[in-house]
Amino acid sequence: MANPVKVKSGAVVVEPVANVLERDMHGVIEGWYIRVNKKPDLASIPLTHDERTGHLPHLMHDVINRLRIDAKLEAPLSKTAAEHDDLRCKQGYTTAMMVE
Repeated sequence: MANPVKVKSGAVVVEPVANVLERDMHGVIEGWYIRVNKKPDLASIPLTHDERTGHLPHLMHDVINRLRIDAKLEAPLSKTAAEHDDLRCKQGYTTAMMVE
């Protein structure tokens, strides 16, 4: 999947989503953090900024790497996603909160 970006000449350059996520990772995580703090059920779990976001760059790198896998190949199971799930469960998130 790609994200089109217009350039001055009027041409459209298609940029892979993985590249956009990699370039804008910090902004994506901070935007997510701001949205989480506006959700009462999620914000009710008392975590520091680092506890809530510190592992996300690792998770995002996993997503980026998975997006770059040849579409014809089956992506391996994500150990990083399983670790994220375990961490969130230990932090008090419910399944519904993780889905949200």
